[in-house]
Amino acid sequence: MKSMVIAALTALLVLCPAPASAGPCDALANNPEQASGISFGGDAVVSTVTGAILGAALGAVIGNNTGSGDARRGAVTGAVVGAGAGFLLGQVAAQRRQAFQSQSAYLDCEIEASTQLLAQRDAEVLAAQQQLEISQREVAEMQARIQADTATRNEIRALRNRLNAEVRGIDQQIANCQREMDYMQHVSELPPEGGDAQTLQVQRQQLAARRAELQTRFDELNRVKQETQMASNSLRNRRG
Repeated sequence: MKSMVIAALTALLVLCPAPASAGPCDALANNPEQASGISFGGDAVVSTVTGAILGAALGAVIGNNTGSGDARRGAVTGAVVGAGAGFLLGQVAAQRRQAFQSQSAYLDCEIEASTQLLAQRDAEVLAAQQQLEISQREVAEMQARIQADTATRNEIRALRNRLNAEVRGIDQQIANCQREMDYMQHVSELPPEGGDAQTLQVQRQQLAARRAELQTRFDELNRVKQETQMASNSLRNRRG
């Protein structure tokens, strides 16, 4: 089992915005050679890391804040690995680091990227919370109809299937959050390469703080998932 877990397909998504004005991630956005293996598109997949084919890929491009999925507005890093996750994170971080003249500039970009990422996750959490409220009302209405013997099997099954699809969608968001947290933690623990040690320490602490913030979004998505699953389960033994 351990070997299967280690060899399991892993994907990592990191958003690094490339605004029209100068920004900390411009170096990465302007150096596509540092993003080898990245495909752009609404359901892009990644099959290479630093130019080497490592295996099948799972990935998605984080679009701009409007939700259009236009990858031209950002730079995304994705990767897969057939070895340990630590190796993956090191490869991705090293690849991105090459676009910057200093470690401090690289950390500035990752801090900015994490800020944009948190804004996106906030929007996703809010949408999930709102959908949960809608779903819970629909389940309550369906249960009332079941008690009144006016709900059909097909109606119950359709609602249950939709709730299960919502759970799968939240599962993907949770998985994305976990990968993003793992990456932030890895970068925040990188040893200093020289320069102002105090500045680098502050930057690492800032990135660690963003990771802690993302953990709260992760926890809330888990709560919403569990309550959605409970709502679906409450219909499981009702008329099919």
